[in-house]
Amino acid sequence: MAATTSSSPDALMAKMTRVEDLLKKHIELTSANQARPPYSRVYQSSVTQSSDITYSELENTYCQPASYGHLSKDSNGYVRYIPYDNSTGASLLNDLHQSASSNTASLYVENSGFPFTPDSSISRQQLLDLLPPTSYCSQLKDVFFSVFSPLFHVLHDPSFDQHYQHFYQDPQNVPLSYLALVFVVLGIAVTALDENHQLLQDLGRAASPSENIRLIAARYRSAAMRCLSADHFMWRHNLHTMQTLVLLIYALSHAYGPAWSLLGTAQNIAVAIGCHVDPSHLNVNQVEAEERRRCWAALMMLYTIQSTCLGNIVPIIHTAKVRLPLDLDDELVTDTLSLEQVEDASSPQRPSKMSYILFKFRLYQLAADICQTSLPSNRHNWLVVSRLDARIAVEEQSQKTRFSNLSGLPLYHQAHYYILNSFTNHLYLILHRPFLNSSKSGQQSTEQQHNLRKCLKAASLILDNYETLLATESLRPYRWYTYGLGSFHAFFAVSTLATIIGHRSMLVRIDMSAAITMFQSGIRWLRKVSSRSETAKKASDVLDRMLLSHSNAEGSTDHAEQLDGTTVQHYVENGNSSTSISSGSQGAAGYAPLHSNGMSVDSTSTELDLDGWVPNPELSNFLSTVPSQQWLAPSAFPWGRW
Repeated sequence: MAATTSSSPDALMAKMTRVEDLLKKHIELTSANQARPPYSRVYQSSVTQSSDITYSELENTYCQPASYGHLSKDSNGYVRYIPYDNSTGASLLNDLHQSASSNTASLYVENSGFPFTPDSSISRQQLLDLLPPTSYCSQLKDVFFSVFSPLFHVLHDPSFDQHYQHFYQDPQNVPLSYLALVFVVLGIAVTALDENHQLLQDLGRAASPSENIRLIAARYRSAAMRCLSADHFMWRHNLHTMQTLVLLIYALSHAYGPAWSLLGTAQNIAVAIGCHVDPSHLNVNQVEAEERRRCWAALMMLYTIQSTCLGNIVPIIHTAKVRLPLDLDDELVTDTLSLEQVEDASSPQRPSKMSYILFKFRLYQLAADICQTSLPSNRHNWLVVSRLDARIAVEEQSQKTRFSNLSGLPLYHQAHYYILNSFTNHLYLILHRPFLNSSKSGQQSTEQQHNLRKCLKAASLILDNYETLLATESLRPYRWYTYGLGSFHAFFAVSTLATIIGHRSMLVRIDMSAAITMFQSGIRWLRKVSSRSETAKKASDVLDRMLLSHSNAEGSTDHAEQLDGTTVQHYVENGNSSTSISSGSQGAAGYAPLHSNGMSVDSTSTELDLDGWVPNPELSNFLSTVPSQQWLAPSAFPWGRW
């Protein structure tokens, strides 16, 4: 205590000197800023798409005289965006920032109180001890880059590998922000492991593979947050911090649903390091420029998804105009990237690893527009519906063009096409399904017939893609998708078919037969994966109640009595006993798996006897009144209302 007292006058004088220096710099900066001419350009709240204009036009668009800023990087690799481009103002503000950062960094580390736990003082060795053995790390890293990186392509693979080699050789000196990124990569990769993979048995001890995957993934996500906390990411950040947060939000959204609070934090950190400014205006190389654009585009996509699912309660308000990332594979994104290569990326022939996320970005913007225009006042406005239908059709055709010769593309591109096509058809259902409820009388307009055909086709394609992803052995690494969002899309397709079958006056016989076949097989697949998929289990529970609530359209209970005492499992798998046929034969609408080398379901059933059946009216009414935005993700769906 005596030592502290004797040194306190010196410490006080040092603080006063630092405050005086900061005050002088602030006065100089204020004077310089007042001498600057005001700029009037105001950006719209959007992220510009680059697919329809050339690089030269983009340069003309983005390089107008304006006030931007530059990036200030300290000796530890932390970044801060300085929002001035005037040479004098930028220099002064940079000096002010560097002085403030150096004088307060230790204060933040010692006294920030974030994240309100002792973990803020965890040692580097304690964090490294949370890693699996090195060989397991490398295996999981390879799984991530073969399955997830092409799907949500935020990282520049060669740059990550370069840092990983340094981490492998000298883990004690790797930045904590990069260690956090390693952990989140491991956590995401675990979800793609097959249930019989040896890594699951070595890394976890849970009773079931699905529980093992859930616990191991959560363990690594938690470790990633502990690394960020130890790095005091609330006060100091860099691009690895941003990449970690974006991937963490992506992982959490698939595991649990919207991570709204973490998304808000990530948004503000993105602004703090300048991701909201197109990198062409910043002092960065070509590789970092693309990494920044990828982070911003992914962040805006996640924001659009979550805001739309919550009813668009907080629309994007950023006055930012950032180009979408180039549609190029990482091998071509180097510091020597030429203008010719950029021009070629504006009209690519084959898909790149960036293609999927760029397609998904546009689809989610389209989904937001559909949900906004699907309000009661617009729901049956045929002009609005037809315009949105045309926009979906453009995206659908664009996908078919880019992913042509599908069997000749890498496996991840094949999976991307099935996933994109399912989501595109899911948007068709969100747009057109409300019209089915206006057709109960049997008096149909041309528009209503059009909507009916659209729903039948969309439901058929969704269920066909669902089957392909589940039943094709080579696509096993993507079952995490079918267990989550894929099962939710299948549920929407099956419930739509139930509405169509219940209103049989809307269909000719051939359509009815096809609808019943799809309905039956869709329920079977959902039940098949319900032990691994929480979404499929919830969907199956809803559909089970629908099947056990049969009643004749005229009020007869004959069909309901026929099902009395018969389990849903038996009814779905074996059909009505009165129409059963001998073993080995198959009815007109029987189901046979197309991919015998993968997951399959029992193919011995016949066409269900649904003559005179209508779905449970209360359930049908519930499904028809679910707001459009709640059909975008299983986490947004009101399962508890039924």
